[in-house]
Amino acid sequence: MSTTHPASAPPGSAKTPNLRWRRRARRPRLVIALLATALVVTTATVVSAPATPAFANDHYGTIESAAEANRDWMARVSDDASLADLSIPGTHDTLALCGQSAGNGDCEFISTSLTQTQERHGYSAETLAIQLDAGIRSIDIRVRVDKGDAGLTFTVHHGVYYQWANFTDVLTKIETFLRANPTETVLLNLKAECLGSGASCADAQGYDSTEWRRKVFDSYLTGRYHTGNGDETKQGKAWDSLFWANSVNGVEQTTTPTLGAVRGKIVLLGFRGPAGGIYGGYGIGQLYPAGGSYEGYAQDDYSVPQVSDIDDKWEKVRAHLRKTNGVWDANRGEQTRHDHEPGSLYLNYTSGTGDWAHPYTVAGGTPTATGVNEFLTQCLRASNDRCPEFYPNRAGNFGGRDTMDRLGIVMMDFPGGKLIDEIVARNPAGRAGGSRNGGAGDPMELHAGGDNGGTRPVVPTDHAQCRPDGMIPTAGTSTPYCGVYQGDGREWLGQGRSRRVIGYFNGSRTGADGKPYYLVKNMPWSRLTHINYAFARVENNRISVGADGPNNPAIGMTWSVPGTEMDQSLPYRGHFNLLTTYKRLHPRVKTLISVGGWAESRGFYGMTTNADGTTNQAGINTFSDSVVDFLGRYGFDGVDIDFEYPTVLDDTGNPNDWGDARSRRKGLPTSYTALMKTLREKLDRASATNGRYYLLTSATSASGYLVRGMENQKALRYQDYTNLMAYDYHGSWNDVVGPNAALHDDGKDPELSDLYSTPEYQKLGYFNTDWAFHHLRGAMQAGRINIGIPYYSRGWRNVTGGSNGMWGRSVGSACQPGTGLVRPCGDGAVGIDNIWHDRDANGREVGAGVNPMWHAKNLERDLTPRYANAVGLTPDSDPNDRRTGTYDRHWDATTRTAWLWNPEKKTYLSIQDTEGLDHVVDYVNRKGAGGVMMWELSGDYECPAEATTDNPCVMGHTLTNRLHERLQGTAAYGDNRSAGSSVQRPALALDVSVDLIRYPTDTASLWPLTPTVRISNNTGVTIGGGRDNVISFDLPTSTPPLIKDGNWQTGAQGGRWKVQAGHTGPNVGTGLSGTFHRVSLTLDHCQIIPAGQSLDVPIIYYIPATGPVNTTLKLGGTTFSSVPEQNRGAAKVIPATGGCSAPAWDAGKVYNPATQSVENITVKYAGKVWQAKWWTQGNVPGTGANSDLEPWRLIGPAG
Repeated sequence: MSTTHPASAPPGSAKTPNLRWRRRARRPRLVIALLATALVVTTATVVSAPATPAFANDHYGTIESAAEANRDWMARVSDDASLADLSIPGTHDTLALCGQSAGNGDCEFISTSLTQTQERHGYSAETLAIQLDAGIRSIDIRVRVDKGDAGLTFTVHHGVYYQWANFTDVLTKIETFLRANPTETVLLNLKAECLGSGASCADAQGYDSTEWRRKVFDSYLTGRYHTGNGDETKQGKAWDSLFWANSVNGVEQTTTPTLGAVRGKIVLLGFRGPAGGIYGGYGIGQLYPAGGSYEGYAQDDYSVPQVSDIDDKWEKVRAHLRKTNGVWDANRGEQTRHDHEPGSLYLNYTSGTGDWAHPYTVAGGTPTATGVNEFLTQCLRASNDRCPEFYPNRAGNFGGRDTMDRLGIVMMDFPGGKLIDEIVARNPAGRAGGSRNGGAGDPMELHAGGDNGGTRPVVPTDHAQCRPDGMIPTAGTSTPYCGVYQGDGREWLGQGRSRRVIGYFNGSRTGADGKPYYLVKNMPWSRLTHINYAFARVENNRISVGADGPNNPAIGMTWSVPGTEMDQSLPYRGHFNLLTTYKRLHPRVKTLISVGGWAESRGFYGMTTNADGTTNQAGINTFSDSVVDFLGRYGFDGVDIDFEYPTVLDDTGNPNDWGDARSRRKGLPTSYTALMKTLREKLDRASATNGRYYLLTSATSASGYLVRGMENQKALRYQDYTNLMAYDYHGSWNDVVGPNAALHDDGKDPELSDLYSTPEYQKLGYFNTDWAFHHLRGAMQAGRINIGIPYYSRGWRNVTGGSNGMWGRSVGSACQPGTGLVRPCGDGAVGIDNIWHDRDANGREVGAGVNPMWHAKNLERDLTPRYANAVGLTPDSDPNDRRTGTYDRHWDATTRTAWLWNPEKKTYLSIQDTEGLDHVVDYVNRKGAGGVMMWELSGDYECPAEATTDNPCVMGHTLTNRLHERLQGTAAYGDNRSAGSSVQRPALALDVSVDLIRYPTDTASLWPLTPTVRISNNTGVTIGGGRDNVISFDLPTSTPPLIKDGNWQTGAQGGRWKVQAGHTGPNVGTGLSGTFHRVSLTLDHCQIIPAGQSLDVPIIYYIPATGPVNTTLKLGGTTFSSVPEQNRGAAKVIPATGGCSAPAWDAGKVYNPATQSVENITVKYAGKVWQAKWWTQGNVPGTGANSDLEPWRLIGPAG
């Protein structure tokens, strides 16, 4: 705090303002004595007071009543509009809120009456925030050079009275506002307040010169703040990126910009000295000419000696409105002085003050006198014959133009909310860029720079301590995990960010096809933690984005809209150039190249898998090496593999790829794991070499049908995290009309009717996110799973049955390739209900009801938006493109999904809006998930308070902002794979792996699933051999607890697998109640696993599951965990050597399990251990005619 402020103390505290300071200031109606001098209270004499002003009303003292839509009113103005075209509401002496302190926590009345110009809504900067939200876009800040603990700074003053705000407070509030409203700009009129004499304040001693005022201002731009000790400076925050650079270059003044050039920025209109001189090098030269006077284009006559002079003040305001619009009044001799200059800015102060007419009186009037604010309101509303020169049938003394096209910049005292509304309404209509981009919106947030995540907590020096729990390390490599992860294995996302917010950026939306674009600059960078560029592809076993050239969106294309300026120093253009540019502003955000997707997955088949189903390791190596090179060349932080889909199931994935996939299907899960293992190793080695950690991630199917052919998804073990594609559960590929992204099952899904009615499946529905999340928990902890959210709809037409369409049927007649094979194909919605459609091989629209959410929101409002032609709709010629009927929104509380239902068209569109989003966020927080992923960012929306055809919902950041706000500051995500297990993992670990192998590879054999559990001993010594040796592990509750052995026996029936259920029965409504089932196998007496060998045990289960996980081995009374599971903190040990002490088989001895102990019926023969199944004597072990007649059961090797 300054040590040289005036003696008068500000009311309240800067950190905790007094409640009276927060209360709206209201003018009393009593006539009282006031001071004659405006500012110096110590030498004043008492004089008569003016009459009190009017009560608060439309035009005075009601700023909070301004329309909510004013918060982003500039979003409705075209980018190419000049600031000179606009009508801009502003506040004169923006933060003049208080005079001298009254000593009781409030403002002393008399001095405040003389000086206050604006309603008071708290601490000065808080009042500024209210003004900006109300639509004020031009502010007037008066500053004093102060020398204090912070060095030389600006404090905000009105005359001698410090307004309890510093210039940093002002900039901070503006920055916050512009971050939230990046379509806006704020115009700043800056004035040095202190003359150092009379009623004025004084700058800090020795710093009251033009030179020092400029230096202090420049220090805010550069971040090099003068300490007050000569030219010594110290580093602080640089604000230059918040300003439009041309207006603060310090060398020469600039020309008037377009709105598009300054969105998200402060424009310094001008910087004046205390005597009114204009400082060169700052501001708009036309309005503030250096070394000259701004009076040519500004009206700032503030002298209103008494109430009767308010009329004269109004006439000066009115005359300047005429000048602004090229209208003249011959009675005033304006013919030669009011030439029309449409490219010029005009500044019009409605404020005034005098001994008997204080600011509130001039603005609000008195019971007998009209205030300037009311005059202006009448003028704009064409009432009371206030401004006839701008309207038809005007008197003959008026000439020039006859319309009020603009108001210029109107600087007001105590503006009413409706007056601000009137001014804003004068602006040309448009939205988020106006008609550009087809009228579909052009969102762009503030990119102020410095978004590096803040101060990071200390990390260990041993990188191994930062590795996430369970992620497979690369042997012999010192991978720099701590470059990304903290000591607890959690990813560092930035201060206050505990969950990932990952946005897929679709690089194909370039605008080159005439449809609306969505470019790098349109992304809400400050709200994201990761950006996945979609998509690269596999070409000749290498990663590729296509050949270089001007038509290549990734590396060659350029655009001519604001925010897409290329960095000419980079050897590539396109989206990648802009990603690099914006990432410099947001180094906290990680960018990944995503490979594949629905349309670009074909190359994966041949690259990973030979035609005979064996792994193509050579192709994998080539691809992985090319990825490492690609990341280095284009600056990505990692690679995201979106292979759709590495499953053995026939006829899945893109039908266009089936020819490449069929012969390779049986080997896809194995080769996909080899791909991820190889990528992990090569990325880790590159990370160690470059000192920069590279992420490896994937997009994973959430469909319980598709994952049935993906084994237990071993590839996930090598990944940093996976993005669960928690959508596309239902779509027009078949006739079942249901939600695109159900959070929970409701037990009514017609597609699962056979599952519901088959006892083994226990009515466990698997087309929902809760099931899919639990399915993955066997492979990785919750924090390595991100839940996908669709920013698009899916839908059908001609729906019959169901409840408002939900769970109805829609049967199509012209099935697309790959559909109609298992169930009838659906009749997908088309036309206006399907603007994001694909086209078939003949160029025809594929009906699917796919729309960005900004379009779905307009359908919900029953609008035909202005962008219809831009998105390819031709309603004049195509009836499908016409909006008919109404779209009623419905909500299902069980599945947690919303949809639109058009009863006239029988059209059902499954949508994602904020209600469903909130349930997903609640789920993420409750389950400890790593965060969320969105496909795709360009589907997000922004809707005005009252949408219309000309002002519809458009592209925006509503959903992403909501995700950021609700996830910011939440508890850390789950970092331990054992969370939810019924056991605590032991600290001692053995090098013994337990895995699922030998999955069937033909579709017909996948119901139920019949893999083999393989227990591999790599400890170097024999394990087992005694009694009560138990192998246990978890399987996720995504499969029912009905688990059988190779004889189709459950544990209760005497089978080998004993199960402690984590969930039983259906999962309707609330989802799966537990995370894991605990599955155990007790080794037989004398059953051993020699060093380097394995034990294979068949297992049968009914619904797909990942795992095993959280494995424990109880040997000789001690329980161990498993080294290959890569649990953090586990210590590898070698157990005591096991073995079997059973005697050799004796042909003359009777063996009878009915009367003898297990030790007495266990024998060794021919290097194997055998156990009698029934009474036997003389029967040589292993020589029976078949297993049913064989009296001996093979236990395993003898050692």
